[in-house]
Amino acid sequence: MNLNRILSFMLTTEQGSRFGLATAGLFTVLALLSLLTLLGGWWSDARLSSLSGSAGERQDLFSPLNELLTAVPQAHLFGYRSPDAAYMPITSSQLRLTGIIQLGSEEDENAFSKAIISVQGGIGKVFQVGDVVQDGVKLTGIQADAAVLDNNGHSERLPLQRARLERN
Repeated sequence: MNLNRILSFMLTTEQGSRFGLATAGLFTVLALLSLLTLLGGWWSDARLSSLSGSAGERQDLFSPLNELLTAVPQAHLFGYRSPDAAYMPITSSQLRLTGIIQLGSEEDENAFSKAIISVQGGIGKVFQVGDVVQDGVKLTGIQADAAVLDNNGHSERLPLQRARLERN
């Protein structure tokens, strides 16, 4: 019923015929824009595929893009992720880390690292990864500023104590 009223309005009145012509014109413009976009994509693809020269020359075309893509992970766009040990709770054991000796990086298998830990205020002793510091507490890692401990199955952090600077 409503469709008949709309069709009769468009076919019999001057306003309806103008509306119909405007709709047809808009459809034509959108069809032409779609066709031009499609042809432009084909044209750019054809130009890329017909580049003369070897694959090495074609690779030079994309080298700035490749450089940007390799630089994105190092840009820390969403911040810097702290090491997992930074979120570990600090140990409540009666231990004090008085020194760290570290040669090489933490990831290096041949790295030499030792920690000097004093137990219950005693004299500091030298420990390496895997040593038992006291009953139930084992040294599981040595970092640049802390030692990582396994305290009865719980990972804990023993930070390096630094001397406070005094003001004169």
